[in-house]
Amino acid sequence: AMWSWNFTYPNGVEATNELRVPAGRPIVMRMKSRDVIHSFYLPDFKVKEDSMPGRVTYLWFYPKEPGEHVITCAEFCGVLHSNMRGTVIAMPEDEFNKWLAAEKANL
Repeated sequence: AMWSWNFTYPNGVEATNELRVPAGRPIVMRMKSRDVIHSFYLPDFKVKEDSMPGRVTYLWFYPKEPGEHVITCAEFCGVLHSNMRGTVIAMPEDEFNKWLAAEKANL
């Protein structure tokens, strides 16, 4: 959907508005937009990067500990801009690996 965050993991697993990551590892995101300019903002990590059609951008962050963090859009992108909320869920690495393998098995 236009006003949601869609994530695709390297193994093909997809998620919407919920980004699960292993805690204790640096995370890099390769971003693009299907429609308009959005700005992927993680206030807890003090990082923000635009995503736009026709261009790839990158954002790095480091979730040191397990926990949940807000994702929001910091660029006014249209009528449902305020609905662009999501969550980063940093998990212990073994739990993350189990989750990712289970999701892959469901593809």
